[in-house]
Amino acid sequence: MDLKSSLLKLFAEYPNVDLHAMGFPQGWENESLWK
Repeated sequence: MDLKSSLLKLFAEYPNVDLHAMGFPQGWENESLWK
């Protein structure tokens, strides 16, 4: 499993976590770094 998939799974398990507060901008998964 790659890092992006691992993060998405983790975020799905903890939906109350504020991704913006963690430094993830809205739409982070669509940026070229994560493709």
